[in-house]
Amino acid sequence: MTNMTTPYFVIDKMELDNNVISLQQALADGWGRYIIGYSFKTNSLPWVTKHLQGHHCFAEVVSSPEYELALHMGYDKSQIIFNGGHFKRRK
Repeated sequence: MTNMTTPYFVIDKMELDNNVISLQQALADGWGRYIIGYSFKTNSLPWVTKHLQGHHCFAEVVSSPEYELALHMGYDKSQIIFNGGHFKRRK
């Protein structure tokens, strides 16, 4: 790997997939019905959000820009969890 001088994310797709699948299995075994919400505030890189959407993870948002990004990324309004402050959202 080259010497990077700025902060960056290294995403191991296989490890991410394995972790999501393990979490889903644990939740299914323990609770049966569950929803996993992925925090757009934590990391809103489009590839990550779209990839996790493919694992049936919902978008968890706390601001209007995050809500708009979730819609832009193809999340249905029913797949967006509103958490935190008050903000205007599209109806």
